[in-house]
Amino acid sequence: MSINNIFGIAASAMNAQMVRMNSTASNMANAGTVGSSPDDAFKAKRPVFEALLKQSQLTQGSQLQGQAPRF
Repeated sequence: MSINNIFGIAASAMNAQMVRMNSTASNMANAGTVGSSPDDAFKAKRPVFEALLKQSQLTQGSQLQGQAPRF
């Protein structure tokens, strides 16, 4: 395993952790938000990484190194 692969894996892990922390901070900041109807009420964000995991397993991770997941 080359040093570039190691740094790519570490960058992916740090990006995933940043998404988790940002969604948690957003959920905490907006938890008390009131909506006029149930459809307008605040809904918590939950990051899902499964789609990127499956895609990276199919392509062996070569195209996803260092990219932040999108949701």
